[in-house]
Amino acid sequence: MPGSVASTAMTGRRRRLTLDLALTSAVALLIALCAGRIAVWLRWAIGWPDDDTWWWAPIPALGAALALVVVALARTTPATADAYVDGVLRGRLDVAPAPARFGGLLAGVGTGAPLGYEGPMVYFGGALGAFVARRLHRPDRWCILAGATAAVAMVIGAPVAAALFASEVARRGFPPRRDVAPLAIGAAAAWAARRLTGDAGGIVGTDPGFSAGQVMVGALAIGGAAALVGRVIVIAIRAAKRTHFPLVTRVIGVIAVLGTIVPLGWWAADTAVFLGPGDRLRDWAVGASQPGLLLAAVVYTGLVVAMVGCGLVGGLFLPIVSIGAVFGVLLGRAWLP
Repeated sequence: MPGSVASTAMTGRRRRLTLDLALTSAVALLIALCAGRIAVWLRWAIGWPDDDTWWWAPIPALGAALALVVVALARTTPATADAYVDGVLRGRLDVAPAPARFGGLLAGVGTGAPLGYEGPMVYFGGALGAFVARRLHRPDRWCILAGATAAVAMVIGAPVAAALFASEVARRGFPPRRDVAPLAIGAAAAWAARRLTGDAGGIVGTDPGFSAGQVMVGALAIGGAAALVGRVIVIAIRAAKRTHFPLVTRVIGVIAVLGTIVPLGWWAADTAVFLGPGDRLRDWAVGASQPGLLLAAVVYTGLVVAMVGCGLVGGLFLPIVSIGAVFGVLLGRAWLP
């Protein structure tokens, strides 16, 4: 009899595990497909204005102001990556603010505000996973981690890096054993979704076209220097997050800052260098002069910090990657003229 009871209990656990694996895989694949379409739309919305579309220059300021109002009316905060971290640590992610934060992302970053969308996507992926898990009366954690991994992988194009990102932002070091399965499921779902949508990327990203040996010394030197610059930027961003201004002040601030600097940058560089998470700035950097590029990098960094201080919904990974790339160009030219 005891052996029969133990066998029945073991069978029940296996069934629950199988159900959780199947459910988490299905949810992660659905989230990956949705996140992929959202990322494509955001890239299109940010990238469609060409160099001659001058009338668009003030739109990011208006979009950012609308984003602040949307979040304020919902009586929530712009936190996305931080909210995801808090949800993972507590074991329960608050999904109620997700619609307002998503609206803020579309209004601000979607019109060209200088922030990214990878941080919000990790939150939205986790929130959608938690929502489905609760409707099906299953534990949240697996669906949160798998959904977050799948969503951010569709943005950065590297499923393995996305799994590490989804784990690392919440917990420094290697992920605990209980989290390995959902992280792997999320990465696999993103890989499958990218294949289903015609993307040829790999599990760790795309081929850069050169070997590590060709760039080892330069990469270490430039990377080390860029890390120091990144540390300074992080200190500034943390200070900006601690600021608290009334809504009216923040709305006036984003309109004044973006409404002035984005058009001026567009006019000076003859392209929208300060639009979006830095893609245009990186493209422009290839042919820009050293003094002009240094000035643009400093101004863009200031814009990113200012948007954080004003409480705009958006991510920091993509803008900081762009800033690091520009700094790498500056240092590379100075070191290898």
